[in-house]
Formats: sequence, structure tokens, C-alpha cells
Amino acid sequence: MLIVPAAHTRVLDGELQTELYEVFHTRAIARWGHALCTPIVNVALLALCAEITVQLATRGGHAEIDGAIAGAAIALAFYVAVHGAWALVMAPLLALAVLAAHGLREVLGAHAVSGAIVIAFGAVWLQTLSHVFEPVPPPWSNDASFGTVRELWARTSMARLVALAITGVVVFPVLELWASPRVWPLQVAHAMRRLGWKRARGATLEERVRAIHRDARAGWSVPVER
Repeated sequence: MLIVPAAHTRVLDGELQTELYEVFHTRAIARWGHALCTPIVNVALLALCAEITVQLATRGGHAEIDGAIAGAAIALAFYVAVHGAWALVMAPLLALAVLAAHGLREVLGAHAVSGAIVIAFGAVWLQTLSHVFEPVPPPWSNDASFGTVRELWARTSMARLVALAITGVVVFPVLELWASPRVWPLQVAHAMRRLGWKRARGATLEERVRAIHRDARAGWSVPVER
């Protein structure tokens, strides 16, 4: 919300979400941090869903569906709606996540809810921390292009740095939590492209990422503070 509001509002725009993921996850530590933490977050969220039983009316009465299974089914339907048929590759991953969620719930026992919340936020904070190693985006860079941490220190007042630090600890983890379920297929797509999978686009994704890093206005409407 604080950098590119469309990232959290245009959630049905698969092309935009793909671009955003690639632009803001360029360093290996960020990509690996998300690849490891995002599944943990999603398993913890499904463990919370498993605490709920969904009841569906049937001709013979009603049927009960486990909340984790319902959550995974909704997620898969969302992935396919946003990204198309290729997102069906997420089906086995979601099935494994449901199994892991039930296992986590059994291990946590009476502390299933609080434990799952702690695990989810712990992984989310690690994800957030991995962004420290990424190029600094506008408006923080005080330019239309992405900058370095050294430039951020040189151009930014101490009061603003403190404000940014507080925001990073309090607000960004919440945004990461909100984003974790929907960025999982983006991570899988990134891995698939690394393995040679190609999709037809007017300009290559790599070219778009480079152009946006040079000038974020080439991609989205980003406020630039001077």
C-alpha cells in the first residue's frame, strides 16, 4: 500500500502481479526468503482454517467440509481465475499444504490457534526482513529510479529513517501476510521460468523489470518525493 497501492487492490491482474513480484524480488536472499517462508505462512493460515468446519446444505441434510480443504479449494480457484490453466500446478502443492496444516494442528494441540498465528507472523517478519537487501524503491529513494541503501541513508533525515523502520516492523509484515497466499503461484512461475517455461508477451518480463528499475514511472504511477 505504501509503495504501489495497486499491488494490494488489483489482485485479479495477473500480469501486474507478476511484474510486481519480479521487480521487488531481485536479490537471491529475497527470493529464497520468500520461497522458504511463504509456504510456512500459508500452511499456518490453513491450520487456522482447519479450526473451522464449513457446512453445506444437501438433499439429505448437510455435509461438513474441513476448513483447510475449503481454504485450499478457494485459493486454487483464485489462482486459476487470475493466472489461467497453468496455475493448476498449484493443486498438488495445496494438497501437501493441507496435509501439513493438519499435522501442524495436531502437533500444536490445544495451542493450535495461537501457535499457528505465531508461526505465520514469525515467517512473515523474516520475509519482510529479506526486503532490506533489495534496491530501495520510490518514493523512499527520493528519485524516480530505484536506489541503494547507502543513497537512502545519505538523502533521508533521521526522523524519516525512524519512521520507515517503524513502518517496516509494524505495517509491512501485515501486508506480507495479506500477500502470501496470492504470491505463492508467482514464486512457482518464477521457478518455472528459470527451468525454461516461456509465455508470450509483448516485451519480455526481464526488459520490463529493467525499465521499471531505471524509472518506476515506466511501470506504474509512483509518487516521487523531492
